[in-house]
Amino acid sequence: MPDPSDANQPPLPPAPPAAPPPPPDPAAPLPGGAGERLPFGAGMLPASQDKLHCMLSHLVPAIIWLWKKDESPAVNRAGKEALNFHVTAAIGLTALGILTSIPILGCLTFPVLLLALMATVALCIVGALKASDGYFYKYPVNLRLIP
Repeated sequence: MPDPSDANQPPLPPAPPAAPPPPPDPAAPLPGGAGERLPFGAGMLPASQDKLHCMLSHLVPAIIWLWKKDESPAVNRAGKEALNFHVTAAIGLTALGILTSIPILGCLTFPVLLLALMATVALCIVGALKASDGYFYKYPVNLRLIP
């Protein structure tokens, strides 16, 4: 039972507001392990060129990676990941194309082929956008053919 003398006491002042959370560390990985910062400017290229070449390596990986892999660790890492994905996608799309050419399977695999093609383009665009933000993008489906 509450003490009757408490009823005569003035109410307590409200608690001060909590301090805002600290800003996120720009070098920390994204939540959920989605990516980590690329080391722009760590090689022979300036950071702005590193960023551009990392972004382009997701769109045309064979050309950019072979051209700039020795000049930048960031381009080397992003280019290898993108090139592995492009090779993986080429293998998968070729297999689906062959299955689509079979008359009975063609009507079933053609929609899958279109979806796989759209997913490949979308993942390349996402990789390029992540690279332009400075993050390493790891493709969800990837054969690690180039270590």
